[in-house]
Amino acid sequence: MRRRTNVLLATTTAVALVGSGAVAVGATAAEPASSKVATVTATQDAYVDAAYPNRTTGKDKKLVASKAKRNDKLALVQFTVPAVPAGYVLDAAKISLRVNRTTSAKVAVAAASSNWSEKSVTYRTKGALGATVATASLGAQQKGVSLDVTSSLGASGTTVSFAVSVPQGVTSLSAKESGAQVAPKLVVTYKPKPATAKPRPVPVTTSPTPTTTTSPTPTTTTSPAPTTTSPTTTAPATTSRVKIGMSTPASEWDTRLKQVGNIQARRIFGQLGSPSNALKLAKSEVAAGREPILSFKVPNNDWAGVGQGKYDAQLRQLTSDLAALGGHVFVTLHHEPTGDGTPANYAAMMRHALPILGAPASVDAGPIVNGFWWSKGAQGYTDAQIAQWLPADVLKVSEVVASDTYQGGTSAKPGENAGVKIAGMSAWATRVGVKRLGIGEYNGLDAASIKAAGDAILKDPRYAFAAVFNSSVNNRDGVDWTLTGDRLTAFKSTLSTSLALQ
Repeated sequence: MRRRTNVLLATTTAVALVGSGAVAVGATAAEPASSKVATVTATQDAYVDAAYPNRTTGKDKKLVASKAKRNDKLALVQFTVPAVPAGYVLDAAKISLRVNRTTSAKVAVAAASSNWSEKSVTYRTKGALGATVATASLGAQQKGVSLDVTSSLGASGTTVSFAVSVPQGVTSLSAKESGAQVAPKLVVTYKPKPATAKPRPVPVTTSPTPTTTTSPTPTTTTSPAPTTTSPTTTAPATTSRVKIGMSTPASEWDTRLKQVGNIQARRIFGQLGSPSNALKLAKSEVAAGREPILSFKVPNNDWAGVGQGKYDAQLRQLTSDLAALGGHVFVTLHHEPTGDGTPANYAAMMRHALPILGAPASVDAGPIVNGFWWSKGAQGYTDAQIAQWLPADVLKVSEVVASDTYQGGTSAKPGENAGVKIAGMSAWATRVGVKRLGIGEYNGLDAASIKAAGDAILKDPRYAFAAVFNSSVNNRDGVDWTLTGDRLTAFKSTLSTSLALQ
């Protein structure tokens, strides 16, 4: 759908419009029968002029965007986001504008504040503008232009505003006061949901210690080194199907991959507002046979906004993109939340977002929280404290519950190892009924602690993935998490044991 650039001209002939703010939904002649298109006319529009910062233009029949000495103007357009048809998800959203004349070769659109009225908005009161969302070329005789605003579309029924500008020259556009046929429009394309629902995974066993009937191979042939080298754990069971992976900056990835060998997963970070780079990397990892473990931050840590549906369009688009990757992935929003917001807002975000993200059969969605919650030391959380972040209804919609878990202390004075916390997480999962677990990142300060973490992961068949962090980037004082020497050997032992068990 996104390959088309002039949505307005292709759509308005097939969709009836009924004045300002009208909505029409249906398949057009230019769209496949399976798609649906909603077109809404601007509810408000105006332009503002830096040379006359107190001027209002809401009644004008034109919108002007210009950039020249003493001639800086912005065109503002506002829309109400249409409802998503039942059984469909967002495919693309574009604003379509009628061009009357132009001396500019390009036009750009940025997200804008919606707290304005066309009757009173001026250059002084227009509010802050966001980053540029899209740009398009303009020809001297061009009569229409369309700009992709999918990434900035709000939830159904919300108000969205955009500022149209040009880098140089002058462009005159038709305002809604010129008539419905040439008014600014928001054209939203929907496609059928990739999957409406999927069954929750069934664990191998709800106990962290599996029975011998689920063991595919004799324990005597696959057990790692004796447990005397790792006092915090016992020898791993042979029912593990965990995918052992790695988290490493892209600049170091190839080097670290050669060092560690055949890993099965990769931790990837991105932004909900601009997920394309993370998705591109995830696609390459799927092609390489590895599972992406994806973490996305939401704009301004707006957990409450996610819980209220403010970002549903972005979530649905991300869900569609993840389902199209062609392989199994895990996805979360805002890993390690402690200190970045309130437990209530985090729970509201997870409660609302996880069912959307986890809908496709190939996508598992759940939280990645702080591993120190399960510490035996002073920082450890009680079950009641954890329940503030992960109440029962959030656990119910979490297909995997994961954590980022590191050893405390420094290289000179190591603290509690990650294996203790991972084992504590397993025990908590048994108490509250969590059926699948994960480790987004882990590491230890010596070989024994890395082995302890690996043994704790391999012991519990509920662990779906675990990625070691392998880099010196953003390390705390007194710590270098890069795997070298016997620490690298200890991790490779966990990796080889995991592969053997599979």
